Amino acid sequence: MVALRPAEQRPAPLFVSTSSTAVALAAPAKLNLFLEVLGRRRDGYHEL
Repeated sequence: MVALRPAEQRPAPLFVSTSSTAVALAAPAKLNLFLEVLGRRRDGYHEL
């Protein structure tokens, strides 16, 4: 289940492009350039 904020509280998209076949929206996200996955543990999780 995902709770959404009312429309008046949501930030406006940074970029909107529409054509007859597609809609593109900017999706700002956090990007971790230094995350290192070291290997899988026996319990199925990964060492970071």
